[in-house]
Amino acid sequence: MNNQEQNDYSAALSPSNFSTDHMPTVTKRQIHKDSCEVVRAVVRKNMIENGMALITNTAMNNIANLSMLEQQLSDMSPTAEPRLKMIVDEYAIRANNRLQGGN
Repeated sequence: MNNQEQNDYSAALSPSNFSTDHMPTVTKRQIHKDSCEVVRAVVRKNMIENGMALITNTAMNNIANLSMLEQQLSDMSPTAEPRLKMIVDEYAIRANNRLQGGN
């Protein structure tokens, strides 16, 4: 297939060139219903992905902030360092478990 034939096929299959005018009403309705389901699935998937990205970003920022705070507090009170480290590690573990769908 040469480039011109490929362009012709692409143009013919383009949604902007697709017409249901010659199809029966039942077929038109089914095409509309099917296309709405596809759009709904894509929108839902994007919303879930965007939500998970936001939640993950928030958790990562919280862990980074806790780690910086841990360092500052450890410098002020070296005897509390093991406890502070445990608190930050526990938060990181729980955040990771929640992001993976655990408790």
